[in-house]
Amino acid sequence: MNRHSYERLYDRVISNGVPQSEVEQCIETLQRIASEAKTDIAVLFYRFATKQVSDLSNGDEVWAIIRENKIVTIMLRRNTQPKTVGALRVSKVVIL
Repeated sequence: MNRHSYERLYDRVISNGVPQSEVEQCIETLQRIASEAKTDIAVLFYRFATKQVSDLSNGDEVWAIIRENKIVTIMLRRNTQPKTVGALRVSKVVIL
């Protein structure tokens, strides 16, 4: 995982109250998926219980984008946004 991904993970997940142990478990799973990926993948790996979780975004889902076997970013998206390969600009969508 690159520095940008770690920073986004902290900004968007850990700083919003998700336990460190839960985040570490998610990172392990994401890294395994990334290492085995044969294409670009978007992974929904966490859902917040509340709609407004951050001043930076009104997203309640946490997504990882994997390209070339690396987690390139972590982002928040609203659960009402499309979860399609076209919307996420990947070849595959995985929902954990």
